[in-house]
Amino acid sequence: MKNSVAQLANSLPGGSRAIRLAIVMLGLLHLNQPAQGHEGTPAWLDAATLERGLYVELRHPRVVRTARPFQVSVVMGNLQADGDVTVEEVRYLLPGARSRVIHRRDAVLANRGAAYNRYKAATERLQRLAADRDFTGAGELYAESRSALRDIAAGTLRDHQRIDAHLVPPVGASLDVTVVVQIFQGGQRQRIQRAAQIPVQPPLPNGGDNAWFAGDQHLHTAFSIDAFFLDGTRDLITDYAAAAQAIGLDWIIVTDHTNVDFLSWYDPSLYSLGELLAGYYRTSKGFLVLQGQEMGVGSIGALGEPAHLLAYPLTSDSTGFLPNPCSGLFFNHVNCEPEQDVVDRVNDAGGIGFIAHPFESRDLAFAPWDVDADIWGWGGLEIFNSNRGLFGEDDQYSLDWWYELLREIAPPKNGQLADRTSFPTRFPVGLGNSDAHRPGDIGSTFTYAWLPESERGSAILPREKLMASIVGGRVVASNGPLVYGTINGAGTGDVAVLSEEANQLSVTLETTAEFGPVGDYEVTVLVNGLPRHIEAPSGSPEYAMTIVLDDLLTPPDKFVTIHAERTVCDGCPQDTVTPLAIANPIWLEFVTP
Repeated sequence: MKNSVAQLANSLPGGSRAIRLAIVMLGLLHLNQPAQGHEGTPAWLDAATLERGLYVELRHPRVVRTARPFQVSVVMGNLQADGDVTVEEVRYLLPGARSRVIHRRDAVLANRGAAYNRYKAATERLQRLAADRDFTGAGELYAESRSALRDIAAGTLRDHQRIDAHLVPPVGASLDVTVVVQIFQGGQRQRIQRAAQIPVQPPLPNGGDNAWFAGDQHLHTAFSIDAFFLDGTRDLITDYAAAAQAIGLDWIIVTDHTNVDFLSWYDPSLYSLGELLAGYYRTSKGFLVLQGQEMGVGSIGALGEPAHLLAYPLTSDSTGFLPNPCSGLFFNHVNCEPEQDVVDRVNDAGGIGFIAHPFESRDLAFAPWDVDADIWGWGGLEIFNSNRGLFGEDDQYSLDWWYELLREIAPPKNGQLADRTSFPTRFPVGLGNSDAHRPGDIGSTFTYAWLPESERGSAILPREKLMASIVGGRVVASNGPLVYGTINGAGTGDVAVLSEEANQLSVTLETTAEFGPVGDYEVTVLVNGLPRHIEAPSGSPEYAMTIVLDDLLTPPDKFVTIHAERTVCDGCPQDTVTPLAIANPIWLEFVTP
């Protein structure tokens, strides 16, 4: 975590507004990067990934942490083959008794080379415009590139296979899956093979007493037009829920886009279907699936692009379909209603709004949040958003802004924080979410929530308790490890009543073999958003530790947060995701003994 908003503000005139405009311009300079959960270029757009002109990808969970059924799938597209190609069969080679499953297809993959060339030509022109800092005509080129992407993705073929729970090997082993695609091309039969090793890892940390639960609250299914056309996603809410269970999550909130009106893709009837699927899964599988939506708000971008707001259900299992009218550009997704109008609509529907990726801007699709606007009524923000578990520069901006907001909160009195006028939370709550656009990315970043006395595995997680924990800020943003603190019995999100002369902060870090031993971690205790104590890596091979710090806190200290980051990883590849956890604040009230 590096480069703070404060440092950037010192180098730019105009403070946060200059930061916002700089980030908008940075987004415009990356017009050539199509969305894949906002991170990176889809592999099917890279000619180097093609085999015989075909794109063939085996999709699967990154990891399995519970012995539950889930799906693997293969996505195929004809981008540069010589003519059309027939997919005759898809064969899955699996461990166990059912070692071979054959799906007869006889499906034609039409050649999409013309659309592929249109896309490359449009993006090359966009690159030249960006290099010259001339954005005239960028909207038209953007529309052309997205139209080409739509045509490419519409020609993809997806096949899938259920992996039964009994096929999942013990912890420490890997589930080996191979898919063989038989095609008929140019008068000849040929085969394309893809293989994957899916590691089986221990369950996520739970605080030792099963009080911490984990969930992902920013997911896009096939009901989101970008997931469907750009990422080839054909998976529905039930598929996402099954994948979430397999990786050990306890709940999900589905947030398909509602500000995109192209082809009337996501309308109230489709939303109602999603509600039925979510309700079916809750009832039949005992797993909490909630349905919200991601909404476009305002028009802060250079071409009227909105920021994004996550609408979560609070008083029921769904927000219901909320109108989100926008207009302009190819997907009618810009020039949305003012931020306050949308936030009010979410609250009036019995929901709660959280700001999505506040400082991220991508592809003329969305802009950073207007940090200078006087907007009230939202509950918190994503301080960690990544479909690969990578804490990036945009996350650092969000984290620094979060600390600025926390410092503005009035100190607690009589053991509690004051209610904030016109806000649903007593302080802006920081969340971690994946923004997954396909099941394999679920839970790459997620949120731990503290739910004491809740039952794991024997009953569905109570929505009321979960949302109370989120609203109360009893949460940790993470891509794996769990870190939290206690002071005089008060934990994350609570108010600790303590004495200046005698106070004790207890910090607990839990990991698993998947995320490395606690001795590889640096633990930072921040007071009022600034580092007060850094615990260097100890080298301990254990997977849990508690640090006790005496008399660290003094008036006028107001809040404590804790970060845990793995800084030692001998033998790890350079591109290894760094495990990281960020706990929400414990608030401080000093009293005379």
